Amino acid sequence: VALGTVVSPLQHEEIHQHRNKKGGYDPHFWFDPNRVITVIKKIVDELSKIDPEGSDFYQSQALQYVIELEKLDQYMFMELEKIPADKRKFMTEHESLRYLADRYSIEILEAVIPNVNSEVGPTPKNLVAAIESIKQHDIQVIFLESSTNDSSAKRVAEETGIKAVYGLNVETLTVDQTYIDFMKSNLRTIVSNIIETTH
Repeated sequence: VALGTVVSPLQHEEIHQHRNKKGGYDPHFWFDPNRVITVIKKIVDELSKIDPEGSDFYQSQALQYVIELEKLDQYMFMELEKIPADKRKFMTEHESLRYLADRYSIEILEAVIPNVNSEVGPTPKNLVAAIESIKQHDIQVIFLESSTNDSSAKRVAEETGIKAVYGLNVETLTVDQTYIDFMKSNLRTIVSNIIETTH
C-alpha cells in the first residue's frame, strides 16, 4: 500500500555541507497521531478490498485503535498546554519532529548539527550557526536522540548555557513498548524538561 501521499508529507531541508539543500520528504509522520489514524484507515480499506470477508473484523479492530489514538492526540494537546505558549520551542539534532511541531503548534528550531548517521560531521560553521540560532530564538533546551554522538551538541549547550537532554527515541520502540507508550515517553521527556527551564 502506497502511503506517502496519504499522510500529507512535509518537505524538509537537510542541513549539511551544502546549507539548506532540499532533502525530500520527512518520513517521521508517526509523530502526529492524526496522520497515523489516516494511515490505519487507508490500510483497512485496502485490506477490505483484498479480503472482503474479513472487512468487518478489520474495521472493528481499527475503530478500537483509532479511539485510543484520538485519546492520545487529546492527551498530547493537554500535556503540551502545561508549557507556557511562548516557551513551546526547542532545538533538535536533525529534522525528525516536524510532524509533532505541525500538529501541536510547537516551534522547533531544526539543528544544524547533523544526525549521528550522517556521513558529513558538523563543521565549525554549522556549530556557529546553531549557537547563533539558539541565542536569536531564546531556545532553552536541545533534545538529542538516544543513539546520538553527543560531543557536538554538548559543545553547543556549553557555549550557550542551554540544557542538553538525551534519550529521545525517534525511530525505534524498546522491548514491549507500544506506539502509544513510545509517544507518551517522548512527550514526557519534552514537556518535563522544557517546564524545568521555565522555573
